[in-house]
Amino acid sequence: MIGRRPPSGDAMTPGSPSKRGRLSRQPSILRRSGLLRGDTESRARPTAERIGGALARAGWCPVLSPPVRALFSSNERGTASRSQLVTLLSADRALAQIVMQRLGEQAATPGRAPRSLDAAVRLTRFADLCVAALDGALSQGLLSPCLLRHSRRVGDAAAFLATEIGLPEHHARAAGLLHDVGRVGLPLAAAQVEGLVLTRALVAQHHATAAAAMVRAWGLPDALQDAVGPRPTRLGLLVQVAEALVLDSGFGHADDRVPRGVTWDLPSHVSGLASRAGLDPARLRAWRDRLRHV
Repeated sequence: MIGRRPPSGDAMTPGSPSKRGRLSRQPSILRRSGLLRGDTESRARPTAERIGGALARAGWCPVLSPPVRALFSSNERGTASRSQLVTLLSADRALAQIVMQRLGEQAATPGRAPRSLDAAVRLTRFADLCVAALDGALSQGLLSPCLLRHSRRVGDAAAFLATEIGLPEHHARAAGLLHDVGRVGLPLAAAQVEGLVLTRALVAQHHATAAAAMVRAWGLPDALQDAVGPRPTRLGLLVQVAEALVLDSGFGHADDRVPRGVTWDLPSHVSGLASRAGLDPARLRAWRDRLRHV
């Protein structure tokens, strides 16, 4: 009948695709157009793959003070003299001042705090000096004050746990300091990729990969790179246990310390991590309570 309209959504002109058909083909059209334009960072790529590509690019990793890398290298080789260590630290005056401050804070009494850089080198174990320099470098704007406080706590806890099972204490403390650097580096890497938006969940999922990439770029020992990576070694598992204890004690990434109560509320998987690291899960409660009173 003239003037009668066909039923909506059913009758179409010959050869015209349905609305549903047009929408279903749009993603593939957008993907093909992106690839034809040479857009290798097309939104069609999986997020994990795009994050991996971002971390593989050059230029995103923050610079670590060169003396820190030299100190760790010399410690691994065991070839540096006291005068050479003083020379290394003197090359970065700001770093040397922070190292002196950190060593003074760690001294048993104020009278035992080193009064000069030469005295600090003479009175401090080489390995501990490396960790103090790493701590100082991270505090030079690489980590926020809250994240630095949390990482120091994790480093202290990891060093304590390392003495329980015979792992190198300085490596445990250094791995604790470095375990969250990926939370800073990952957004810097993602910023170089157009359209890559990080959520809190993505940062939590991929910051270990970013941390391992940063440690590798900084030339720090392989043991530290493996410990903070997504497939942690025994040392890395120990650091994860240390972080769980620290978080449960209230030292998180925020400004305020908020303990999670007096009941035993650590996640159940922490016992499994402790067993794999060689720690006694039955002692987790005592270690947690000790941290809460520090």
